[in-house]
Amino acid sequence: MEIIKVGKATLTTPEQLRAYHARIRPQVLRRLDEFRATWERGDEAVFEELVFCLLAAGASALMGLKGVETIRPVLWTASAEELAQLLHFHLYPMARASYIVAVREVVQNELQGRLSDWLAQFADHLSRRDACVQKFKGIGYKEASHFLRNIGFRGGEKLSFARCDPCENRRAFGTNGQAIRGVLHIAADMNSSRFAQ
Repeated sequence: MEIIKVGKATLTTPEQLRAYHARIRPQVLRRLDEFRATWERGDEAVFEELVFCLLAAGASALMGLKGVETIRPVLWTASAEELAQLLHFHLYPMARASYIVAVREVVQNELQGRLSDWLAQFADHLSRRDACVQKFKGIGYKEASHFLRNIGFRGGEKLSFARCDPCENRRAFGTNGQAIRGVLHIAADMNSSRFAQ
């Protein structure tokens, strides 16, 4: 997977936001197609994406990519200590290694390696996301949402992502100057979902 850079945008009006969205939309749609292809490659690719999300959490997408590339040859066999040594460059090598091993054990033992079948059984995106949070150590709602998006589950009309760190334009976009904090907010709101599409 390549990192797509769309550049920083200084947006002060809703019209500028719409124009920016129109400019980057082709890249977003291309990436969504890549995400769907991950699902089609099968359980190993889906598991690697789950590992990527564990490694990127609290770090960066580049850290996640580097981590997956580094541990791919031993992803299914290495101990947490061995993974931590390989992930020495990560901000949290031992914590992430222990999460990977715990998730791997769930996938191998509880799901018999059939991660895709387990994910496909849920009727809706929110149930699927909740199940991931409950089943996989180290996966919170943000990571579960990213993971599901990254394997082709788009979440229908009920889920959208809005980055809010820092939100310099909060007054222009109707938040009345209230400070919005946090890395990612998940908005269950039809209007932002429609805009995102």
